[in-house]
Amino acid sequence: MKQYIKLGFLCFLLTSCVSTKYSYTVDKQDPLNFSEGKWILNTPYSNKNIKHISEIALKEFRSILGDSLIEINDLRSNFLVENKLPYEPTTSELKDLRIGTKCDYLINYKVTVLKNEIGSFSSPPPIGIARKTNEALVEILIYDLKSQTLLSKSSILGSTEVELSDEDSGWDYVKTANVIARGSLMRLIRKLYKNNIQ
Repeated sequence: MKQYIKLGFLCFLLTSCVSTKYSYTVDKQDPLNFSEGKWILNTPYSNKNIKHISEIALKEFRSILGDSLIEINDLRSNFLVENKLPYEPTTSELKDLRIGTKCDYLINYKVTVLKNEIGSFSSPPPIGIARKTNEALVEILIYDLKSQTLLSKSSILGSTEVELSDEDSGWDYVKTANVIARGSLMRLIRKLYKNNIQ
């Protein structure tokens, strides 16, 4: 009986799920060689507390870089590393990070919730029409610490828009901005790797 309930709920989600659109932007893209050097993964910059963002970034970049990836918090215990590096560090700050850690690359990433107007399930308004949007932007910057230059800057915008009418009969499942943010980060890292396979 429980299996039928689970199956029914899954069918409900699949038929009532509102799709999410993703759009990529590449502002700068020098060739990246993920097979060389030591890479520092910084902590996320975000305007909201989004669960599991750090874990997703670590898992995805670890699958690409393996043991060459070092979390910045692990470096702070052994080297003189600032408590919080700026999202766009200066040449001097990049140089100091290189000298202090002997690492080759820095990965910074930022997650911004732009709109979160509707929860996971949308219900029709009592009267008229309402448009609701959930939207998140994820950006990744990769710096070369040896030359203190920006190698890569790319972003992804994930967005779900729902038009609700008082004539709608049921509920729709909608990804919240936090869910969109997590999915966007995963997609952007994988896209970054795909575009730079040596």
